[in-house]
Amino acid sequence: MGAAMAGVQGHVDRFRADAGKLWADMELQAMAALHYLGRETNARSLAEAIEILCKLQVNSFNRLDEDVEQTGLFMNPALAMVNHSCIPNAFVQFVGRKAVLHAYQEIKKDEEIEISYIATVDEIHPWCSAPLSGVSEPDRQKQIRRRWAACKPLRDPRSPAYAIEPLPRVLTEASMFFGEQGNFAYGLCISAFLATRVDPYKAAAPFAPQRVKGLLMVAKLLANTAPADTGASTGESKAVTSAKSLRGAVEKALGKMDQATVCQTLLELVVYYAPAAHSEEWSVLREAKDLLADIEALPSRETEDALIKAFVRNPNGDGERRFFEQAILSPLRELSDYCLDIMDSEFS
Repeated sequence: MGAAMAGVQGHVDRFRADAGKLWADMELQAMAALHYLGRETNARSLAEAIEILCKLQVNSFNRLDEDVEQTGLFMNPALAMVNHSCIPNAFVQFVGRKAVLHAYQEIKKDEEIEISYIATVDEIHPWCSAPLSGVSEPDRQKQIRRRWAACKPLRDPRSPAYAIEPLPRVLTEASMFFGEQGNFAYGLCISAFLATRVDPYKAAAPFAPQRVKGLLMVAKLLANTAPADTGASTGESKAVTSAKSLRGAVEKALGKMDQATVCQTLLELVVYYAPAAHSEEWSVLREAKDLLADIEALPSRETEDALIKAFVRNPNGDGERRFFEQAILSPLRELSDYCLDIMDSEFS
């Protein structure tokens, strides 16, 4: 490992040239590490420690557990040699303490293996990344409002960058916030936006873990969504009337779709892709199977069930693709159209 680490780049000069808080933090961490190890803090040892920290900063991976989110750093010199591409042919997936390099597609002999390094906005990302779990509801709403405002450059209609962090994280937090409030319709619109307009750009392969989890989230919200009374009374303020009009439009879109069919199809996709995304023991797979069994037990759904099963068997068939486009993708896209209006209405 020592010889392998010696071969990776740390770009120390680049970090030193920035001379910002990150470099100061690295110096402090290096001194703390030397003190912990009982080593003398001199110019040579400090330089060696800083070089190691720079190598970790440049070459390590966030060990992202798909169930409990980030749990630490992972460093492997061989894996660190994989280069970046905006159109990658592979991705790194963590299963427990193991890192697995998955191929998105067939990689031919002598073809370079490339992954996508997650792009972030330096000025926004640090304070938008702190988890909001355990924060009170009013404070969570205030935090989401601040983060949504901070992400304005990423949602400029002239050059939208919806897949760039921290915008997807903010949308995910908002969807969870609505779900916990029981406002499943708004949570569904945001999750549909993530599933159709964000995740496919962040991860090209349909079996990428975040895409599979996103489909399950949409299915769960669909299972909890039902049309509600959206009539607006007279004498209301313009803001209240506008909010009710938006909710009415969302409910109308929900009323036009066959929610059970969309939900069942998404669950079938989760069950199909989950083993490749993680494993046969993944909790996401178990949950999807349980929900799928509940839907399949509903009476008088023989025709819909046959269409769904046909699509799963042959997703590239003309009729099957038409079914998926018209019955599944089109209504989800219609719901996703309300995402940004919902965010502006609730968090501006």
